Amino acid sequence: DGAVAEKGFVEQTRSLLEACTSLEELHWHDAAHISRILCGTDAEGENPKQSRLTRSLRVLSLPYCSRNFGPEELADLAIFSGLEALDLRSSLDMELGIGHPATMRDPYDSDEGGDCEPLPYSEALVAVAQANRKLKEVDLDGILDFDAFSYCLDQHAVCTVEAGGARVKLGRKTAW
Repeated sequence: DGAVAEKGFVEQTRSLLEACTSLEELHWHDAAHISRILCGTDAEGENPKQSRLTRSLRVLSLPYCSRNFGPEELADLAIFSGLEALDLRSSLDMELGIGHPATMRDPYDSDEGGDCEPLPYSEALVAVAQANRKLKEVDLDGILDFDAFSYCLDQHAVCTVEAGGARVKLGRKTAW
């Protein structure tokens, strides 16, 4: 049964991370169940909990997990408080922003879009940066490919994170 296997995976991975009492860096490619494992949310993805991991982790690298990483998972990472580096290379799902009103406005029309809601990952990224005052770097390499930056994240959010002292790496456009 898939639900039983998922529950076992979550519990085993949590136990493994709890056993690593000196863990300061976590590099997890193509991660799954991020909020449940790292943030201690329940099965419905609610109620993140503080833990030794959320207080002591300095580097969190979650590249290439876009199929498992929505804005709510990024928002849950705001429970961390000691991050200095956050790697989200190719992890923001562009499709979540397709059809968003902000992506359909004319950028040259000054009367349009002043009151648009933020793109899917914008508020969550700012919340993570504000919760982690020592944050020095956010790696978003891959976001420029296929115009994902236009669908996932507002420029204002990136500027806010940079104003807080973190360097935001966008990479360079490699596709098309």
